[in-house]
Amino acid sequence: MAGMDRRKLVLGAAAAALAGVRISRAQAALEIAPPAEGPLAAGAVGSVLQQHNVPGASLAIFENGELAASYTYGLARSDRPVTAQTRFQAASISKTLNALAVLRLVQAGRLRLDDPVNRHLKSWKLPDNALTAGRPVSIRMLLSHRGGTNVHGFSGYGRGAKLPTLRDVLDGRRPANSPPIRVVARPGSAYRYSGGGIIVLQQMIIDVTGEAYPALLERSVLGPLAMDESSFRQPPDAATVSQAAFGYAADGSQMTGGFHVYPEMAAAGLWTTPRDLAKALLAIIRSSAGANGAFLDRALAHEMLTPGLGQAGLGTFVNAAGIFNHGGANDGFRALYLADPKTGRGLVVMTNGANGDKVCSALRQRVVRSRRWE
Repeated sequence: MAGMDRRKLVLGAAAAALAGVRISRAQAALEIAPPAEGPLAAGAVGSVLQQHNVPGASLAIFENGELAASYTYGLARSDRPVTAQTRFQAASISKTLNALAVLRLVQAGRLRLDDPVNRHLKSWKLPDNALTAGRPVSIRMLLSHRGGTNVHGFSGYGRGAKLPTLRDVLDGRRPANSPPIRVVARPGSAYRYSGGGIIVLQQMIIDVTGEAYPALLERSVLGPLAMDESSFRQPPDAATVSQAAFGYAADGSQMTGGFHVYPEMAAAGLWTTPRDLAKALLAIIRSSAGANGAFLDRALAHEMLTPGLGQAGLGTFVNAAGIFNHGGANDGFRALYLADPKTGRGLVVMTNGANGDKVCSALRQRVVRSRRWE
């Protein structure tokens, strides 16, 4: 289920709510406990979780360009409450962090966005065919789902199962459970959501840097952003498992083994917390404003947040109001973020239930009301 295109998750009200207010210098102290009353109170959100058969949720809210609140609700596992340290699968939101890694390589002069991806692939090449004869698949196309590649998303593997290598995934070879990643539409001609194209970029990053993908992401993105509660390691390391929420099916039953493993790391492999993910979103906002010492050059941040076909930016989606967003859907997990560079406002919601998209939508609406973003 990873790779599900979540950009249509009821963003209209949020667009209106997030737009129109400039970043203020004032910053309230971080709120770490849900309010006693109102739409974000523990009891009120608990009722939403129960209604949709979702055990738990974690919410981060940022305002004025700073983290303002980190609330948790419900259960991470049957015997463990969700805490601020509880890690969830970010699913397709992984693509935003992958894009940051690619953009850092662009910033370092090691590649260009409009380079053909095959120029930088060494250990494997995206097979050419009649569709690529007139126009090769570029890095920019793959980041914005215009490369014409197939494989929408990935279903993962059970804990303890034999995992495919990255080459197995690229060529659809057993034990991979997804088809070969190939060009099936004319590059650049249309928006076509493709987790498969992001896996091509995973291989490209490895070939360009000579580093293992999780280690490179830690060095180039997670470390510099102080995202200490995040990891792309698959299977997850012991530290992640010790803090991990377990996923639950739509009927409320726990997934066998607690979660699936995703060797398709760039498309679906990130484990993180909402407050940690907010650090990356705030870094994008600061980069887009040209802040001193920002994570990305302003021009690259502008590239990332410029919508094209399907409202796709680079590793994110950007609506008409300029709000960038992405959802995530792995088996047993659902997540959503949205952020407004103009106001410094945004939120991250992560859940451990198959019906969690409904919880994400409800919490988005409740944040708008409770923070008076209307």
